[in-house]
Amino acid sequence: MERRFFSLTRKALIAFAVVFITVVTAFFISYRNTRERVESLVLEDVRGTAESREGFTLLFVGMLKRLVTDLASDGFIRSRVERMATGGGGAGVPGLSDYLRQKGLALENSLTRIVILDGSGRVAASTAAPGEGFDVGRDYSGMEYFTEGVKGICMTELYSGETAELAIAHPVYDMKKEKVIGVMVGFAPMTELGRVLSGDILAEFGAITWSLREEFKTLEVYLVNGSKVMLTESIFVEGAALNQTVDTVPVEKCLSRGEEMTGFYRDYRGVEVAGSSMCLKDLGWVLLAEVDRSEALAPVERIGKYIIITSVVVVGVIAVFFLFMLRSTAGQLRRLSDAARAMAGGDYGVKTPVVTNDEIGLLSESFNYMAEAVTARAEALRRSEAGLANAQRIAHVGNWEWDVVNDRRRWSDEIYRIFGVSKEEFSGRQEDFLERIHPEDRAAVARAGEEALSGGRPYSLDYRIIRPDGTVRTVHSEAEVRPGPGGRPVMMVGIVQDITERKRAEEDIRRLNAELEARVEERTRSLEAANRELEAFSYSVAHDLRAPLRIIDGFSHALEEDCGCRLDSVGRDHLRRVREASARMAQLIDDLLKLSRLTRAELHVSEVDLSRLAEEVAGTLRASEPGRRARFDIEGGLTVRADRRLLRVVLENLMGNAWKFTAGRTEARIELARCGEEDGRGVYRVRDNGAGFNMEYAWRLFGPFQRLHSADEFPGSGIGLATVHRIITRHGGRVWAEGEVGRGAAFYFTI
Repeated sequence: MERRFFSLTRKALIAFAVVFITVVTAFFISYRNTRERVESLVLEDVRGTAESREGFTLLFVGMLKRLVTDLASDGFIRSRVERMATGGGGAGVPGLSDYLRQKGLALENSLTRIVILDGSGRVAASTAAPGEGFDVGRDYSGMEYFTEGVKGICMTELYSGETAELAIAHPVYDMKKEKVIGVMVGFAPMTELGRVLSGDILAEFGAITWSLREEFKTLEVYLVNGSKVMLTESIFVEGAALNQTVDTVPVEKCLSRGEEMTGFYRDYRGVEVAGSSMCLKDLGWVLLAEVDRSEALAPVERIGKYIIITSVVVVGVIAVFFLFMLRSTAGQLRRLSDAARAMAGGDYGVKTPVVTNDEIGLLSESFNYMAEAVTARAEALRRSEAGLANAQRIAHVGNWEWDVVNDRRRWSDEIYRIFGVSKEEFSGRQEDFLERIHPEDRAAVARAGEEALSGGRPYSLDYRIIRPDGTVRTVHSEAEVRPGPGGRPVMMVGIVQDITERKRAEEDIRRLNAELEARVEERTRSLEAANRELEAFSYSVAHDLRAPLRIIDGFSHALEEDCGCRLDSVGRDHLRRVREASARMAQLIDDLLKLSRLTRAELHVSEVDLSRLAEEVAGTLRASEPGRRARFDIEGGLTVRADRRLLRVVLENLMGNAWKFTAGRTEARIELARCGEEDGRGVYRVRDNGAGFNMEYAWRLFGPFQRLHSADEFPGSGIGLATVHRIITRHGGRVWAEGEVGRGAAFYFTI
């Protein structure tokens, strides 16, 4: 057979083509893998940054809450506010503002001012400068931080123009901790959050300062509120705080679905970034850490360029090799190959000597540059892994992987610490893992793993482990299943967190709740005993005190009839005064008993036609004085859920007072109408054009026997409005009044 002749040139070209294709493919795969790895590292770095800033933000907010809580529980403050409350209030608490400056602002300069509101929402003390709106006595009862602060610690956002603040409120209890007598409120500007994210506050605390842009110039960490508005300043947009809308994918996911996100997307500038979001659910905010993708992946792009250059150089070297077969070239290639193998073995500091100034020398220089770049990225990866390990150690959280096919578990360092074993003591097999679980929980853990692998339910459970020293710890573990080809599960990845201390705290809380329930039962028994004593007292008042009054009145009447003619005018006047005083005393006793019965009477709540009830009361009033000119304006269709009998008592007192205090008017006008809503309850008003009253003494209106007019002007015992207050309070509402001397009065109540 004749042999086909192939020239060396053709063979060289074929070999060159084969080598060229192989080299380009290898470099392309290497570049793609490197790019994917760098993208993953960048996202891990950004997420780590977001998680650390999230921790600092929550730590800062928690610190403010603790400060306000400490001030609210300060014995000096509580005693002064309680003294003001029991003394009537109105003029603030002398010296308390200076005390707040010393004990509050001096300890935490992040707060711009601290304010104490009394039980009615008025300023009792304030560190605010004059003109800032927090003068003593000013009413803030309608602000959210007051309405929510009396219930418990809360935090609200306040916006005014171009400024924003955080208001942290906490109830102030009396010295017996039985009732709320005020609200402690601390105000911090939103700009402090920017200082938290930039590290300035930590630097003030003595920490080693850190910079957001130590590695990336475009790395930005900022906060967005529930309205998708940026709360902190931007490094790109001037004046972005409170003005820049951030309607991006991670913000939408966090606010609408509560999902955090790490990946590539377009930010509020429309620029492609690598970012990570943290959902601060309790605050209703989103924290984002972002870096421009172009900067983050710049090293990869440079590596790509270098790979292209290197490919060209390698191809040129191969061509020269085939053309010239020079030993020196082969020697340099061998050295380069040895360096590449050393790098593949983990020696990233290897260098190749540049012997010649040709393409081989350029290839060697490029290789050295690439080795330096890989070394830098490996160091960055090492730092990132060290940061992750520290985070896991601090949070007592470790991650694990279970190769289901080969039955091998890989644990992070923190899991070894949680289980109290070394890497050499753990084989990685499922059987060895189960042996370290408490015998009572072992079956549940094995069953949870089987159900997760079969797709029955997610792997999430708490169980106990036993350390080699016999210590029992409680851990929480969650995992997800990774399917292989054909959907068959081949891998489980998850986390383990040591929750022993949390479980102990939960047990302490359950124990304290049990103690609290016992105390409530004891207090209930005491209250029932007090009510029985009150009933006995009422019986004594009703029977034992009335008898002497009847005797006094009877003998006075008999004296007037039998001896009246023998008494002069002064004696008859004295006798009249005695009878009138005994009558007033009897009326006071009746009113006091009535108030007591209304307080203890059982409520029978039903749907009540308030308009019709008011018409009935108005008819009774007209019948009592047919000759008076009076107009009743009663809004129709008013219905409420209440005790009908007690609600009639409320209307009889309010409308009866209006009837009484309009006696001097040519035409009395009395109105009943609905005028709004408060906390889901209707607000109703009884208004008249009568004598009115001085608002300075409005606080006395609803106390028993408290009157703002003399008995000579308007008769009465002063018990009616106290009765109204008791009934409305029993229905869960509140009652208040507004008036002006000579221009009538309006009484409001919610029900």
